[in-house]
Amino acid sequence: MTQPTRRVGTRAHGSRWPSKQQSLLFELAVSPDARAARAWDTLVRRLDLQELEPGGFALLPAAYRRAARLGADGELLARLKGVYRSTWYKNNLLERRRAGVTEALADSGIAALATDGLTLAKRFYDDLGARPTPHLELLVPASRLAGARSALLARGWRERAELGTPGRRHVFDHDGKARCIVARDEEALPPHSLTTTIAAEIRRSASLEAAPDGARPTATDALLLAFAEATRPASAPSVQWLLDGAMIATDEIDWERVVHVAVSTGWALVLRDAVLWLRHLGVAVPDDTTELLSARAHRREKIARTAAFGLPHALGACLASTAGEGPAGTMRQLPRSLRLLWHVGTARELSSTTLRRSARLAARAVHRA
Repeated sequence: MTQPTRRVGTRAHGSRWPSKQQSLLFELAVSPDARAARAWDTLVRRLDLQELEPGGFALLPAAYRRAARLGADGELLARLKGVYRSTWYKNNLLERRRAGVTEALADSGIAALATDGLTLAKRFYDDLGARPTPHLELLVPASRLAGARSALLARGWRERAELGTPGRRHVFDHDGKARCIVARDEEALPPHSLTTTIAAEIRRSASLEAAPDGARPTATDALLLAFAEATRPASAPSVQWLLDGAMIATDEIDWERVVHVAVSTGWALVLRDAVLWLRHLGVAVPDDTTELLSARAHRREKIARTAAFGLPHALGACLASTAGEGPAGTMRQLPRSLRLLWHVGTARELSSTTLRRSARLAARAVHRA
């Protein structure tokens, strides 16, 4: 099977695809037994945890779990076990905090959609130790954001105003051991982005399943939310979203819906590459899914992804997500997209931020030359 390319045309997207080292960890975690065993043998010889590549730590707990199930042993397994146990301990502490947050919001009549990894760890990894979760993250309707903020403050959470954006995104800490991010779902990301589209559609269609700890998205929507992480800008590279996708895809997935949402939001080619990776790892995906994503991708998205253009992430994301609009519509959306991506409020702040970022890009170009 052909392995998909890592480069997807923008700096931020490119940082979210596995390196050779990370690909071995992926194979160990999710591929069939014989292939996983070969990946483990290679990792024993090559993997140095002191020289782990950025973003690779998130893969270690799941890699440990699979290696242990395969009957592996040795020094590397012992060190990976330490990472697994630390993840299990931290996630259990976070799970107890989650219960309090859920109760506080429910008492205030606020329906929140959890988009962090804790729910994924319980539901699709079936193991709180197999998936690191740095913080809780919840999306709430715009009209209930202020109420959610008040509910958390009343339960002892301390707001970190310097890390959030008033009226859009609030960050809270609790005893220095837990963090919770609450954002309004309509503007958590730029207009027409994958995350906001899915969140809005989940609320509109009420496509939620009943669960012991409250309502939850269907497996298909959970997969789309995981894939949406590849469309978000990030200061540090992460491939956790792809491992999440591999775990979720073993459930019952409506692949026609995946194609429809990807095409309508302008992220068909990113999701196509993600699906190619899942198939490369041995995850069962219908044969025609990648062909449909390629064939139905809008021409604007293909232009935005062309590596030769070297578009910065912010511009490429806006160009792709406004594929159904003309040039004038794209230009109208660009300032708002940039404000949401960069978490700035006023036109003056946007201007100064744009100048600073442009200067950094120019400096990098000079350095590469």
